[in-house]
Amino acid sequence: MRKKTGYLRQSFFVMLFLMLYVFNVNADDLKVLRKIEFHKKAPKKLISTLLQESNYNDPLPERVYYEKFDLNNDKSKEYFLYLADSAWCGSTGCVIIIASKHGSKLNSLLQIQGGNIFIQNDKTNEYHNLLIEGGKGNYIFNWNGNFYQKLNINSQHKR
Repeated sequence: MRKKTGYLRQSFFVMLFLMLYVFNVNADDLKVLRKIEFHKKAPKKLISTLLQESNYNDPLPERVYYEKFDLNNDKSKEYFLYLADSAWCGSTGCVIIIASKHGSKLNSLLQIQGGNIFIQNDKTNEYHNLLIEGGKGNYIFNWNGNFYQKLNINSQHKR
């Protein structure tokens, strides 16, 4: 039994090395804190407040999912909203809005079209950096003091 366990452990490390080599991933790229998953249906009040702040006048989207995460460790979680209605989706995916709440007001920090969002351990100006994996490439977004901005990096950046 001991021989089999050693073989499995060795196989695991060989596969890990091959994956890191083939996908050109280095240690800095593995600093992902969390992937944002959209499983919870967003309350209508949250949707209307956010879209009202954006001067949106059309009927509210019906299928909106959300997740919360504290991006700047201020003990107030930011909202990640995924607007899954057909009016909000295109060839690169559906609209995702990241917003912070200040009192009863929601402020948009970033709006993107589709992609997977990964919260990175690295921070800029006290906010976690975001890795967005999308159909047109992968991008890092960092906080510039007012909103998230896309960094000029290689579009093949790996997680």
